Amino acid sequence: MEEIIKLVINYGTSAVIVVLFLYDWYKNKNKIAETLEQNKKCLENMEKSNSNIATTLDLLKDSMDTQKAFLQKHDKRCEIIENDIENINKKIIGG
Repeated sequence: MEEIIKLVINYGTSAVIVVLFLYDWYKNKNKIAETLEQNKKCLENMEKSNSNIATTLDLLKDSMDTQKAFLQKHDKRCEIIENDIENINKKIIGG
């Protein structure tokens, strides 16, 4: 019994430090594992979100292409109308 008491007295501080270190290491290991799991879930959600964003951008591009084509047709019609108006004005003024 005396030997155990001597060991605790001689090595007690070191033993307490080692036990505290192991306890802290164990707790941090669990926290790191939880954090990694949360990061994994977050990345999965980001992948879904990125896919949705890509789809939205594709739809937006298609819409813009359609609008561009419509505006080009409109511009051509406006040019034709302007030319017709100029021709009518020339006939009225010249005629």
